[in-house]
This record gives sequence, structure tokens and C-alpha cells, in this order.
Amino acid sequence: MRQKKVFDQFEHVYLSHIVGIRKPDPLIFKHVLTELKAKADETIFIDDTVENVEAAKKIGIHTILATSPKQIIKELDTALS
Repeated sequence: MRQKKVFDQFEHVYLSHIVGIRKPDPLIFKHVLTELKAKADETIFIDDTVENVEAAKKIGIHTILATSPKQIIKELDTALS
């Protein structure tokens, strides 16, 4: 399964149908932050949906609205420098 290979690249994967909470509900972002013991302002959320990005931003997560791979890399480089 192609999707599984993508997920294998990550240490943690949170899928809404498994967690039981769907984006843009802020509870999914709070759930993941709690699970990872991460702070919102030290986290970056990347998504191609404005509604999801705005929901994450409202709770203090840094966000990137994905429009292309090059754009994501450029914004990540800026955010992490």
C-alpha cells in the first residue's frame, strides 16, 4: 500500500478516522500536542485546506498552507532558520 510507505517515513502518524476527531476541530490538534508533549508555538502544521490551517493557527500552531512542494520547502526553511 503506497499510503503505508509514506507513513513509514514518520515516527508518529495521527489519522482522524483512528483518533475519532476530524480537522478542523481544534480538539484534534490539542490531542496530538498532548500525545507528543509538544507546545503549539513549537509546532508546524502543513495542510492544503485553508479551514484546517486557520483552525491550527487559532490555537497557536505555526502553519503553512501547502500549494506546492517547492513552496512548502521554502516556507519550512524560513520557519526553521
